[in-house]
Amino acid sequence: FNPLHDGHRGLADAAERLSGRRADYEISVRNVDKPELPYTEILRRAAQERDGRRLLLTTEPTFAGKARCLPGTWFAIGFDTAVRLVDPAYYGGDVGVMGSALAGLLASGSRFLVAGRSIDGQYRRLADLTIPAEFADLFIDIPEEAFRLDLSSTEIRERGSCPPTT
Repeated sequence: FNPLHDGHRGLADAAERLSGRRADYEISVRNVDKPELPYTEILRRAAQERDGRRLLLTTEPTFAGKARCLPGTWFAIGFDTAVRLVDPAYYGGDVGVMGSALAGLLASGSRFLVAGRSIDGQYRRLADLTIPAEFADLFIDIPEEAFRLDLSSTEIRERGSCPPTT
């Protein structure tokens, strides 16, 4: 959420409609792909307007760790994140470790609502992802008509300003 923008809000709204669950935001202080967030950055991100949604702060860098702490959590994610979840490279190249992590997520009651993303000019969605059959129930497609907003925090930061919120 650097910055929190209409894409995050729209994804949360779509996840609520599709799941019947209340959406909250979560920031992991430690992330697999990024450096640990400094305290001042956590405070800055936490101060952003969240339209009444709660903010959870965790120190778990992986979804498997988050699911152990928060069993039964459903996560709303973009296609790019779903790709990493089923990529053995994110598990040290070990397919067995990946399978164990995904099995733990499934057993915890966690699910992933997956929104499509424009990647290199092509819209990609859950159907474009190869998921091991035994873990198919872990993932739920967010249809394009339910949510699509081709906007990323990285693009906003690169432009140097946030677009107006709706």
